[in-house]
Amino acid sequence: MSTTPALARAPTPSWVLAAMLSLTYGCVPSDFDYDTADDWEVAAAEIRDGIAEHLAIDPDAPRPPLRPVWIHGRQVHDGYAIENVSFASLPGVYVTGNLYRPLDAAGRSITAPGSLPAVLNPHGHFFEPGWYPRTRPDMQARAATLARMGAVAFAWDMVGIGDSTQLEHDAPSVPALQTWNSLRAVDFVRSLPEVDPTRVAVTGASGGASQGFALVALDDRLAASVPVAMLSAVFAGGDPCEDLYPDGLHGTLEVDATAAPKPQLVISDGGDWTAHVPDRELPFLRHIYGLYGAETNLESVHFGSEGHDYGPNKRAAMYDFMARTLGLEAPGEEPPAVPHATLVVFDPGHPRPQDAVIGELGIAGALRGLGGG
Repeated sequence: MSTTPALARAPTPSWVLAAMLSLTYGCVPSDFDYDTADDWEVAAAEIRDGIAEHLAIDPDAPRPPLRPVWIHGRQVHDGYAIENVSFASLPGVYVTGNLYRPLDAAGRSITAPGSLPAVLNPHGHFFEPGWYPRTRPDMQARAATLARMGAVAFAWDMVGIGDSTQLEHDAPSVPALQTWNSLRAVDFVRSLPEVDPTRVAVTGASGGASQGFALVALDDRLAASVPVAMLSAVFAGGDPCEDLYPDGLHGTLEVDATAAPKPQLVISDGGDWTAHVPDRELPFLRHIYGLYGAETNLESVHFGSEGHDYGPNKRAAMYDFMARTLGLEAPGEEPPAVPHATLVVFDPGHPRPQDAVIGELGIAGALRGLGGG
């Protein structure tokens, strides 16, 4: 089986159009008439139900065991270890990724039950020749640094990208399956004995933030979130996998607001559709957090001279937030990247399981069998 990563591709024209609209126009929800937290809770429940109905998945449906869970290829580095992981989100449907675990000062695994927080790291549509989006040096830096700070970090493939090749990325079932895989990623990290199930956070940029928005709306188990370079009242994503929300919403804004009152850091920049977040989207979020008396739980950082990425300054802001919110150590220097080939999950020595369901018809059937459409 070839492990050659997908080549880079240009952003879709709709991304460019949305950025232009964001810079030129702008709208926010007109209904600032949520007078109480109870008022907003009703709206948030409707948003959650609308996403579930739109995706034809039931986030409360009984979940099958994650088995088989395969963890192999352990690498030990300064302050952390990396392992290659696959698990079944549905029978015959596999999530593939890398697990970054902290090591103690003696280089040993930390095994005390419930002692470590976890941070989920979905990737966006950032492509670079020679790497999967999940294995790119900046993704490695992010997850490895979080591990060295004292968190278990998990990065996994979008559907149809990297080792996840059971379904093409533009297939109709991708939005539902990708969201279901995110829900099962929460299950996976919470199943690790050393993870404190009350301290699980999520952070991602662009399409990774899109996955985070839906996850926060659908799964109340998350303790904190850091969406990067994605929040917008006029844009909800240009890739088919980001068709996550029902009609009638203002971009991703109301979906992100369902995170309230839990701690959240919004990171925006001046080079994409998040250019006006400080003046346009944040007032609405502050209003919602204020209904709970939780204004201090909402933080924001805007990098006006930066573009659409999860670059070093954005990562530094996230590290600081995670350290304060999850009780982590301060970040040190980001470690160097390891070779892509060492992070591949399925290879000749570890082939994809023979029961893997292939193609749209089979995946759609698997989703229907578990409460999906």
